[in-house]
Amino acid sequence: VTTRKSRKAAPPSRAFSEATANLAAATARGLAATPVAAPDAALNDVIEDGATAEQLEAAIYAAGGGVQGREQTWERCVRAAKLHATLRAATTAENGPDSTPGRSPHAVLDDLGAFVNGLASNRTLAREAARAPVLRRRRRAPAKKTARPLFPSPTPASSSKTWPSGWPSDATVVERGDHAFLLDEVLPGLKIALVSDTHGFEPDDVPFAGDLLIHAGDFWLDSNSAANREAQMKFDAWLARQDFTRKIVVRGNHDPMRVAFPRSNATFVTGRTALRVGDSSVYCVPHGASAGLKNNRKALAALAAADILVTHAPPRGLLDTTYQGLHAGSKPLRDAAAVACGENAPKLWVCGHIHEAAGGARVALGGPTPTFLVNAGAANPGRAKRLDRGVVGVGVAAPGGGAGGASAGAA
Repeated sequence: VTTRKSRKAAPPSRAFSEATANLAAATARGLAATPVAAPDAALNDVIEDGATAEQLEAAIYAAGGGVQGREQTWERCVRAAKLHATLRAATTAENGPDSTPGRSPHAVLDDLGAFVNGLASNRTLAREAARAPVLRRRRRAPAKKTARPLFPSPTPASSSKTWPSGWPSDATVVERGDHAFLLDEVLPGLKIALVSDTHGFEPDDVPFAGDLLIHAGDFWLDSNSAANREAQMKFDAWLARQDFTRKIVVRGNHDPMRVAFPRSNATFVTGRTALRVGDSSVYCVPHGASAGLKNNRKALAALAAADILVTHAPPRGLLDTTYQGLHAGSKPLRDAAAVACGENAPKLWVCGHIHEAAGGARVALGGPTPTFLVNAGAANPGRAKRLDRGVVGVGVAAPGGGAGGASAGAA
């Protein structure tokens, strides 16, 4: 294996060093009273009136010299340096200050052009200019980064042993075993089951029949292909056993792009998709589909008009705290929701991805009523090794009635 030896930067050329030295001397003494036409019109005034080194440098930058974007455009600086090296010389037939014959303006400019054209390349020019003692690179002040505000503070949550993020204190939630049941009428007349991040493990059967079953992604088992195929077939069989009119599976970051569900006939969503379930609209944003969302007017309109928003990741700042205490939610989803949701906002937002942030939150995104956000992640914190939770039922009573188990609100 050959390695490239680092090369030491070559010292400035003699011609460049002489030009910058003469520039320093010329600007220290002041400029000639007789104006000399400069190759750049923007420098004429300062040359005519006389300029200090600082004024000349400012004029050079105003004329386009110095650092421009990622490219150091020093050609005008070198031209000005070479021009000032000859300013003290008479531009007529009179002798210059060093008793040498004067030169005509045309000869000065011709010599200047030959000097600039003789430079090897722009890279060489930039290297030399960076080391020049008079002309210094001007750096832009770093832009101030203002922290983007998160969503409005959600309703305070009550604690839960099973669901780490708990549930909004003003919501009526009943926990039965591994399942949770949201009794509030988020979407009247619609019975929904929510689950996410099963990672090849089979959850318990949903203890009720309903209209819509949503899996918010990461059903795939991180293993070899044979084990994945077997786990996917079991997942399809599990979906087929659940008594729901419509079943939607959104792709997560662990899931493949192409998977069939022949037994359950579930809808597998891999791109931004709007669906209808009865009289309700569902907008799905799977993993990898949130990029550029806030700049897509059609997608933003569909998001705001949806009754149910399904994403794999939670928005940044809500139900996204990892076991390390970091916010790992999606910035594009947060920004898109902030832009889209004005007079309208989804009534229910379903997500997963961050297992240790499972639970619910009620947040005012826009519209007359707050949005109920549910992180339905079922797996244990970190890398999935088991399922710690079941499904979240929305709009359906808990089996057996009563409050039994952990509850929030009036239940």
